[in-house]
Amino acid sequence: MEDLFKKFLYTGVGIASQATAKVRTQIETVIENNESNIKEGEKVVNSMMKKGETRKESVETSIRTYIDNTLERFEVPTRTEVNTLLARLEELEAQAK
Repeated sequence: MEDLFKKFLYTGVGIASQATAKVRTQIETVIENNESNIKEGEKVVNSMMKKGETRKESVETSIRTYIDNTLERFEVPTRTEVNTLLARLEELEAQAK
């Protein structure tokens, strides 16, 4: 199960990494070929960075949703539930003394 999560996460990171590398290569090519001035290059970079950030957030949301659904399906308790049980256990131990 852990391997599945790792593979899913690494796939998302790999996609983002490839997109970033491709964008950098394209921008360098544009600047080297003098097809655009520096201001236009900055606009392209900013636009690509915004798109990359949006994609990153989308991948993160998808991963979180997938993990949450999987944990729920396997009935894994949440951190809040575990903390509540620990507090109750401490309370009962204190009463037993």
